[in-house]
Amino acid sequence: MTNLTASLRLCGVLLLSALWLPAHAQVTISNNPATANVQGTVLGNSAGVLADRYWKAYGITTSASGTFDFTSLQIAAENEDGAAHTITGGIYTNSAGNPSSTLVPGGAFGSQLIGASAPPATLLTFTTAGIVTLVPSTTYWFVLTSEAYNAGGTNFQNVVRWDISTGSVLPSATGAGAGDVILEGYRFSENNRTSWTGSILPNGLTIQLAAHATTAAPEPTSVAFLALGGTLVLARRRRA
Repeated sequence: MTNLTASLRLCGVLLLSALWLPAHAQVTISNNPATANVQGTVLGNSAGVLADRYWKAYGITTSASGTFDFTSLQIAAENEDGAAHTITGGIYTNSAGNPSSTLVPGGAFGSQLIGASAPPATLLTFTTAGIVTLVPSTTYWFVLTSEAYNAGGTNFQNVVRWDISTGSVLPSATGAGAGDVILEGYRFSENNRTSWTGSILPNGLTIQLAAHATTAAPEPTSVAFLALGGTLVLARRRRA
């Protein structure tokens, strides 16, 4: 009985080894936000008028087999109006190819303060309070805005900006599971999300996602070989 138990344990170890995959693999969507570029998208309001607030978003769609945990969003930003401001946002659901007004559950970002006269390429990292899981076949939007405004009226050049990427390149996805992410590009709203338009200005960003591993069952031949191996081990020990 002892030999049988040992052999069964050995078979179990071999089978688990065939089934094991890492729990998560990192996926990075990036176009290098660390830049000294002084161009970008304004985030804020016209003379404090909420209806004129500027928002910018970047979207992705998960494939039918892609499940991810959101880790972080990093951008490069600058502040030119001489006062500290906050940048806020979150992960929003999709509405007809644009961000909706609805956050995914737990999708609000912790706000980030950008100091007075912060230089270009000030890196800000946004995270959520808990784990936000992005489910398969779903479009998500990573959206940012600010309460900043230029007291002079409609001149937005001296407020908070989300800098463009180094070399003005578009984001790309890398890492295990990157094939399960479809990049939807940028959207921009200048009327507090009443409407959105497509944007070709490549704001610098890095989105980190943890891909859920898919544990696949071994092929029947693999199971047969494992069983045969266990049988041979058992027969050898009996002869001994």
